[in-house]
Amino acid sequence: MPIAPAFQRHLDACFQQAPVWFESILRQVRETARQTRDPHVSAASPVAVAELNEVMDKQRADLARHFMEALKERVMESVDPPKPAARRSGGDFTISIGELHLVDEDQAAEEIEVIRVVQRADDAAEWELRELQARCATLRGEASISRDSNPWRPDTVARSMWDAARAVNLSSPARTLMMRLAAGPLARELREACIRMVKALDEQHVEPAAYKALPVGGERRIAEPDRAGFDVTQPGKFEELMRVAVPQAGGAVARMPMSGESLERLEALLQRVLATVPPASVRAGIAAQAQQAGEPTASPGVPNLIRQHQAQLQSAARHDGDRHVITMLAQLFDKILADAQINVPLRETLGRLQTPFLRCALNDPSFLDDHAHPSWLLLNRIASHAMGYEHPQDPRLLGFLDGIEPVLRELERSREQNAERHREVLRQVEGVITAQLRVEQEEIGPVIARRRREEEMAQIQARQRERIAQRIQAAHLPEDAVPPLLLRFLNGPWARVLASSTLLHGEDSSSVAGLTEVVDQLVRSVQPLRSSADRDWMLRTVPRVIERLRHGMALIDLPQGERDAFLSQLMAVHTDNLKAGIRRAAPAAAPSSSSTDELVRQLQAAEGEWSGSARTGDTVMDAASLDTVPADLMDITQRPAPVRVEDWLARLKPGAWTRVFVSSRLTPLRLLWVSPSRTNWVFSSGAWNRDGPPRVHALTRGALEQLHAQRLAADLEGPSLLERAADSLFQELQAGGAASGQAPAAFSEGLMRLNLG
Repeated sequence: MPIAPAFQRHLDACFQQAPVWFESILRQVRETARQTRDPHVSAASPVAVAELNEVMDKQRADLARHFMEALKERVMESVDPPKPAARRSGGDFTISIGELHLVDEDQAAEEIEVIRVVQRADDAAEWELRELQARCATLRGEASISRDSNPWRPDTVARSMWDAARAVNLSSPARTLMMRLAAGPLARELREACIRMVKALDEQHVEPAAYKALPVGGERRIAEPDRAGFDVTQPGKFEELMRVAVPQAGGAVARMPMSGESLERLEALLQRVLATVPPASVRAGIAAQAQQAGEPTASPGVPNLIRQHQAQLQSAARHDGDRHVITMLAQLFDKILADAQINVPLRETLGRLQTPFLRCALNDPSFLDDHAHPSWLLLNRIASHAMGYEHPQDPRLLGFLDGIEPVLRELERSREQNAERHREVLRQVEGVITAQLRVEQEEIGPVIARRRREEEMAQIQARQRERIAQRIQAAHLPEDAVPPLLLRFLNGPWARVLASSTLLHGEDSSSVAGLTEVVDQLVRSVQPLRSSADRDWMLRTVPRVIERLRHGMALIDLPQGERDAFLSQLMAVHTDNLKAGIRRAAPAAAPSSSSTDELVRQLQAAEGEWSGSARTGDTVMDAASLDTVPADLMDITQRPAPVRVEDWLARLKPGAWTRVFVSSRLTPLRLLWVSPSRTNWVFSSGAWNRDGPPRVHALTRGALEQLHAQRLAADLEGPSLLERAADSLFQELQAGGAASGQAPAAFSEGLMRLNLG
């Protein structure tokens, strides 16, 4: 899609200003990083602090250049998204294997750090971001404001900064420190930048688009379930709701046998009510009309039929108990059909449950006594599954609703409405959900196979780490004899090398044996040289070790930057070791500097002329090694997750909906597959991709644990649809306004005048 000229000029002007305010951010980060009393600096490891200071001193220009490159790429992708990958059809919807997003512990840590920065910027510049968002929508010719209207969102800037830190090979702890120190400066600078952008657009007479209550784009953490209101799941709460909604009922629904004539009159009215339900074929038209009107949550054509025909239905009832039921259901369906989390097609489908529910309620006293009645379970199940799909035109949502349409149509036509009948319908709905799940699982078969292989690799890698530790222990070295540099490499990349070779050649192969021997040789090569024999061994063995290291790194396709960084540091250790060994070997007659330099030159020639940073790149990061945030600087809303992560993960089954912070936002994700060891999880996104198939997200258990601990992963739905409706009704009635607009007392008087016996 071509970019409007006015919007392009706005982008160009912003790109020209960005280096100035980003340099200010870096300057403030540099100043803070040198203050040992700063809580973030004091909480970080000295190595991370030293590394960050070195980059700020020597590579600030490179950092700024990489930031601008990343910023331009992210902004332009937001403005003009790339074309989607080719689709693969499957059932009523599509899945693209090419749209796989992998999230491990490192990515989860990145999401957590980025959202901390984003939240700080949102709080500091909420008004300015909204104003800029409205004007960008005008420049882009959008009819209404959306999250993506403004490409200069805090998450775009924060992720660009993270990308820049990676580009200069900052280690994960140093990147984390940089982002925490940058949070305040970035919030202030972005706010000032937004003010300048808005002022410039106002001078160009760019009017803000019509504002609707939409989020700026920095999603908050998932709120804890609010149980402070009315909870219909608690014992006796349905009776309490009845007392408030229908005071004359006294909290209980009396039951009297109905005569055959009364039943016929009631059934005739129900049939007339049923005839007013719009056919399923209009669902797509309803959704399209709502979207064109810019009101995706509107409910055209979905009336509360019980409310509309309440007077006629009550006149057909023989006694007050049935009238109380009709009144109660009318008020509950007012709230159900007005629920903000229900989109248009789903609302139309749920509306079709009114007459079956009314029939059941009039014949089953437990209907309004038990929140776990099969009827309410059916309502909640349909709603909880469908609400995972964000857009009313998502083919997967419409496919689900079309799939259950014959089931609900048959339910509507049936005069037999009871708990067992609705329990059977619930089983049929579950069958449709399961069938849809299987289609998605079949489509991501290659992804699942890949994750299985990766899990097998991880298990082998864990065994190799144990063997590495055993070999080091068997050498009977002092506790600090193996440098941290080498330990990280052996437990990270080299363990992966051994695991890959095991998968390719078998655990007892000569290839694995040779690569395992490298562990012993590397450990010995960093030990002090105590004799000329040790020196000769080093000069003779190190070249072969380096050759095997190169072969192993190539086997796992280790990034070139990480290869160079490790080899450079290893060379430095070997050089220092050799020089110290020469001095120890001949204390009485120390060799000349020229002979020492010659031996060092031989070692360097043997190891090769490696270039690269003296810092290690990212290898395997243990979640426990993450820096902690000082308690007084944590967001006051950042309380521990209300549910233990072990309990949450244990109850997640394929088909369950969750909400996880991935791809810069809280996204509804449906669990498609979990590995037997429950260490790998594959989800499909509930976000609708208008131009392509939905994304697939693969997360490790460690990533989910980290995100859940920060309230960035949880169940999609908190209170069920029934719970929300009952709470809303109770709060409204308590405030004095009945949903029907008629006071309970007046309504009671009207009922007392009825003489329909």
